[in-house]
Amino acid sequence: MRFVLELHHTSDGIQGRLIRDDERKPAAFNGWLELLRLLEPRPPGAHALVESVRGLVQAENDCDREAASGLLSADCAGITRARGVEQGREQLLSEIAAPQNPLLHREIDVEGAWRSSNLGVVRSIVAVHDPAKRTESPARFRNLHVLTAEGGRWTCLAWQVTELKR
Repeated sequence: MRFVLELHHTSDGIQGRLIRDDERKPAAFNGWLELLRLLEPRPPGAHALVESVRGLVQAENDCDREAASGLLSADCAGITRARGVEQGREQLLSEIAAPQNPLLHREIDVEGAWRSSNLGVVRSIVAVHDPAKRTESPARFRNLHVLTAEGGRWTCLAWQVTELKR
């Protein structure tokens, strides 16, 4: 990341403007603390939030523990499943790797993504299809993911699932 810095030293301290190489509009600052805040790395955007959640759903479809592990925060509180079961990070990863029905296929429809500083939330509906039950309409689940920015990417801190009525 590169910056253009206009710095003025005054009797009251410093002030000036800073332009990031990925922005056109300068940001004004008054004092060292404001300058340091402007120089901090920014968390990835809302698009990256959604891609992390899509990655988790794909990891479930693929029964891919390793991919899911990389998308869960080290501090992940886990998941509250629609069936009322709470699972910690390791239990969640074990179920992803060896699900009760490995043929289930999930499709995600993201309804919104919001972020503030280093926290984000993704709200979606996941439709779950069972190929063995072709005549049955898919089960639909409200998913709420809380994510944190870690090392330049979003990882899941907590996951809540609620079954929706058919």
